Amino acid sequence: MDRRGLVSHSLACTEAAVEDVSVKIPQPRYVKTSDGAYIAYQVVGEGPVDISLQHAWLGGLELMWENPYIAAAYDEFASFSRLILHDRRATGLSSRNVQSPNLETRVGDLLAVLDAVGSQRTVLLGSGRAGHRTRCSPACIRSERTLSYGGAR
Repeated sequence: MDRRGLVSHSLACTEAAVEDVSVKIPQPRYVKTSDGAYIAYQVVGEGPVDISLQHAWLGGLELMWENPYIAAAYDEFASFSRLILHDRRATGLSSRNVQSPNLETRVGDLLAVLDAVGSQRTVLLGSGRAGHRTRCSPACIRSERTLSYGGAR
């Protein structure tokens, strides 16, 4: 198969996956951090591997599920893992009346979510800038692996 055929096949598979999203969107839960902020999170799937997905862009748990491509990706992750999602502090469903967080605060928020769901060894997956934060995060001490995609080197 040539490159054009491979791209067409890949797009067709993606379109089929988008039409066949079968994950039930979970209700958000909340964890209170040590400084009193509330972080919204969701857990999808029941696989043997925990994956914490960190997006580089601002958004919200409720908005991400409205995008059929993102929902299809979540569905795929949930088919073999326990996918852990959360809204960053000051965005989405998390506390918004707080200062913009620094790296240490974001890591603390992530660790609070991981503690709340009982995750001991987590694959940290980040896109763009979040991928770079994932690799240098103190949360790496508890991580099984760190992966990043879509960011500048």
